[in-house]
Amino acid sequence: KLLLADPRVDPNLGEEDGQTPLFAATSEGMDRCVEALLSDPRVDQNTATTVNGNTPLHIAAHQGMDRCVELLLADPRVDPNLCTSDGNTPLNIAASEGNDGCVELFLGDERINVCQSASGQTPLVSACMQLMKSMDQVGAVGDKDPARTLVIMLKSRRIPKHNLKESITFLFKVMPNRRQIHNAEIGGEPLQR
Repeated sequence: KLLLADPRVDPNLGEEDGQTPLFAATSEGMDRCVEALLSDPRVDQNTATTVNGNTPLHIAAHQGMDRCVELLLADPRVDPNLCTSDGNTPLNIAASEGNDGCVELFLGDERINVCQSASGQTPLVSACMQLMKSMDQVGAVGDKDPARTLVIMLKSRRIPKHNLKESITFLFKVMPNRRQIHNAEIGGEPLQR
């Protein structure tokens, strides 16, 4: 707060890769610093890194920083649908990481485009892919169940029918068939991810 009160301080001055103080505070989960920075009208909340186009909201979604996501979404200046250089939105990232709290916050924000895809992979597909990678943990106690993200997305009723169909089509292309599963179970070739 002291630094922000000094008019000589530029709160958007970043590192060589574009990481600003807001980016650093978000990536460290420093909620009070994020709040202070967001209260300053000079702060650009949508500044992206030069390396991969991550914004503070992308980083918070990736790391499961629920409170930081909540603070950023509460600011109307934050664009929650910005994509990284590889096409990922913050929702897509949260879904692929299984960060359920962040997914719920994103689904609760009407500004979020729940169908925006990263190279053909929608947030729903990201949740399914995350589940496929962790099938052995399905049914785990508490927030450790990888199926939880997919269930949260489906229960939100924000996924349109056409997106469900597209997602199912995409998943059929990447999921193993019964023969491959059977061969893996009897000691044959292991399933590929």
